[in-house]
Amino acid sequence: METLQKWNRSKGIIWLSSAVIGFFCLVLNAMTPYIADDYAYMVSFYDQQWVRTLGDVARSMYRHCFIMNGRVIPHALEQIFLLMPKMVFNLANALVITGLLYGMYRIAQGKGERNGALFLGIAMAFWRYLPAFGQVMLWQVGALNYVWALSAMLLFLWPFLSWFMDRESMNWSLWKKILFSAGAVLFGMYTEIASFIGVFTAVMLLLVGWLMDRRKWERHGRWLWIPLGLACVGYVILLKMPAELAAKQGSFAIGKLLENIVNVTKMMETYQLYLLLVWACLMIIGAALQADGRRLLLSLILLVGGLGANYMLIVASYIPERCLYVSTMLFVLACAVALQALLEMDRPALRIGCLCLGGVLAALFCFSLIPGTYDVYHTYRQFQQREEELKQYKAEGETEVVTLELIYPATKYSAFWGTKFLDTQTYDTWPNNYMAAYYGVRILGK
Repeated sequence: METLQKWNRSKGIIWLSSAVIGFFCLVLNAMTPYIADDYAYMVSFYDQQWVRTLGDVARSMYRHCFIMNGRVIPHALEQIFLLMPKMVFNLANALVITGLLYGMYRIAQGKGERNGALFLGIAMAFWRYLPAFGQVMLWQVGALNYVWALSAMLLFLWPFLSWFMDRESMNWSLWKKILFSAGAVLFGMYTEIASFIGVFTAVMLLLVGWLMDRRKWERHGRWLWIPLGLACVGYVILLKMPAELAAKQGSFAIGKLLENIVNVTKMMETYQLYLLLVWACLMIIGAALQADGRRLLLSLILLVGGLGANYMLIVASYIPERCLYVSTMLFVLACAVALQALLEMDRPALRIGCLCLGGVLAALFCFSLIPGTYDVYHTYRQFQQREEELKQYKAEGETEVVTLELIYPATKYSAFWGTKFLDTQTYDTWPNNYMAAYYGVRILGK
């Protein structure tokens, strides 16, 4: 037992876990082809020509603000990555996912001893409970809009979280504060949900921290209002993009808002109920046993941030599963923070209970790992077969519209889950028209 505990607390297990997670994500990304919008972003929105240079990207994004939405940063990254081989994005995305999970672990760990099991638990919970996993984590344009937004959000919140948990840790040099403040503007511009909830959570951390200890606030926390304000500026810029409100705003009628509240609540029950139940149990046990109050308070703030991420969707015109990505991350992180608060109490009964919880999570993870991974592989093989058919049609000089079988994913882990592969009615509409331009063959789904 002592040997296992020593290994669990070593740097080696963290590095090994990170390497395994990174390699696994790289394999999944390699088995995820371009889908739907990826083909559309190969073409400039400015003049409908192929994007070939960074100048083309700039002109395309300028037009994008008028006809699509205001998320210039992730979509500019999309067009930049499309200038390079797919493997470049695969590597970058695997690193971002691994970095996100490691960052969540570091926040949960705090100043406690290393805990490889906690790191793996966070990764397994994210795999198990993230809705539309393939869309959020593997689909190229989706990953740049969602999982990269989560990573940017975690980087933005890092100094706020650090100040909240350890007031003496924020003695940054001036150049770091300037660089972080400039980056805060870009974070505010990144995407609607993650940027807003990042700012919202930062405000909660500052206000609660100020109420708890005003003196240390005066010495170390005051400057954080500068990047917070600049992030708000960036968010206003995002909302002021000409196409943004028209693209995202739903109805503010009371009936529609109430309907969306019900829909969001049902989605939470469907996808996040177990996370919320685990969090409630951990918090009740922690409060009853007088665990670290600051950690429990941080866990509560993260949970409120997750609830805010869900219920801000009530003003949206539609609510797809992938929009729960921010709340899922915050709920997983809230559970991990509360769990670490219990582990730090060093009570054998608590450790046994936490081990049982980890064992249940590991079992659930294993039951979804094999079919999920196979589904990513299977849909990739289906795509390769469709692609070979297209190449054969082109080689034979086929000029009429050709029909391809649709791709049928079985789980949320495939990026084809919930995304549109081909239209079955019209060949000259999205995404058929962009795929036709890419492959040189007009296509219709069947």
